[in-house]
Amino acid sequence: MKFSIYAGVLYTGEQVLVDQILIIENNRIHSFRNANNSERRDSLNKNTGKVRVNDDLSLNSGMLGQQGVDFDASLLIVAPAFIDLQVYGAGGKLFNNTQDLETLEAIHTHNLAGGTASYQVTIPTSSVPIIFKAIDVVREALAKKMPGLLGLHLEGPFINAERRGAHLAEFVLDPNTDEFEHIISYGKGVVKMMTIAPEFFNPELISRLLAAGIICSAGHSNATYEQATLGFNSGITATTHLYNAMSQLGSRAPGLTGAAMNHSTVNASIIADGIHCCFQSLEIAHKVMGKRLFLITDSVTASTDGPYKFFAAENSYVTETGILSGSALTMLGAVKNCVHEGKINIEDALSMASTIPANLMKLSDIGRIKAGALANLVVLDKDLQLKQLFIEGVVQNANQKF
Repeated sequence: MKFSIYAGVLYTGEQVLVDQILIIENNRIHSFRNANNSERRDSLNKNTGKVRVNDDLSLNSGMLGQQGVDFDASLLIVAPAFIDLQVYGAGGKLFNNTQDLETLEAIHTHNLAGGTASYQVTIPTSSVPIIFKAIDVVREALAKKMPGLLGLHLEGPFINAERRGAHLAEFVLDPNTDEFEHIISYGKGVVKMMTIAPEFFNPELISRLLAAGIICSAGHSNATYEQATLGFNSGITATTHLYNAMSQLGSRAPGLTGAAMNHSTVNASIIADGIHCCFQSLEIAHKVMGKRLFLITDSVTASTDGPYKFFAAENSYVTETGILSGSALTMLGAVKNCVHEGKINIEDALSMASTIPANLMKLSDIGRIKAGALANLVVLDKDLQLKQLFIEGVVQNANQKF
C-alpha cells in the first residue's frame, strides 16, 4: 500500500520542515519532499526562522487531492509517534499483578489515546517467580508480534532498599547472588532494560548485563556522585525518573541526581506530571541535560489483585500508606506539560517522547521520520491535541478526521 500525507509542519527528529509531502509505502516511510509552497514557508519562518507551536497553520489548506495527497494535514503537525520505556498497566490491569496477554493488550489500547505506538512493559521489584512469569508472558507476546511491545523493563530487584519508594522491601535482592545470573539468563532477548542501584554494581556485573543485551539505568539508588559516575563510565547509560527515588543534588554531595546532570553522555528519564517533579525542576533538568533528557509516563493503574496495591489519587496513584507509586500520565500529556508548563520548545518535547528514547534503546526504525523507518506517526494540531495516529502506516482511528 502506498499513500501520501501533506504535512504543514514536519518534525523528523532531526529537523523541522514546513510544507512537506510525506510518502508512505509498505508500512514504511519512503521519502518526503517539499510541496513548493513558498508563500506559506516565508510566513512561518518570518522574523525567527523557526516554526513555533503557535504559528499560523492556516495557509494553503485544502490540499486533499492536490499533488497526489491522500491525507491533508496541511494545518497540522506530523511527528514520530511516541515511545514509552516505562509503563506498568492500564484499565485496572497492572502487569506485575495480572501477568497475561490481555493486560498487554489493555496497555497498548490505553497507549494509543496518548500517541504512543511503542512501549516497554515494566514491573517493579518483585519475587523471582513473578519476574520469571513476566518474562514468559512477554516472550510469548513478542513471538506473537503483539502491537507496540518492545520488551520488558525490570525496575529492580537489584536496588537500594533505602530508596525503594513504593517498591516492596521483601523483594529487594543483592546482585552478588545466584538470582542475578538466573534472571539475566532466563530473560535473555526479553529483558531490554533494568533499573539498578549503581552502588551495588562493580564494572564486571554491569558488563554482564550489557553482554546480555540489557540497557542499564541507574535508579532507586543512594549512590554517591563518585559511585554513580563510576557506574556511568562502566556502561550504565540512563537514569530512571530523574529526581525520584535517588540521592539528591546537594551543596556538598551531588548524589546520583548531580552525577546524571553533570555527565557528558548519560540519559535520564523524567516524569513530567508536575507531581513527581515540579515544572520548574523539569525546566532546569532540560536546560542542563538538553537532548539527554527523555520522557516516560511511569503510568500505573488502580489494582489490588497482587502484591502491589495501588489506589487512584489526584492525577497519580499511591500505595495503601499514601506513598507516590506512579503517574496517570499519557505521553501526549507529558509533551504538553513540557511545552506549556516546562517552557520547553515543541521540537525538543517531541524528541523527548520519541527520538531520544529510540536512540537510547538503539532502535533505528522508530522514533524518527526518515526513509526506511516504520511509518509510526502522530498528527497534532497547534494546541497539541491528537488528531490521528499511524502505526506502521495504518490509521488507528478510522472514524477520526483531521
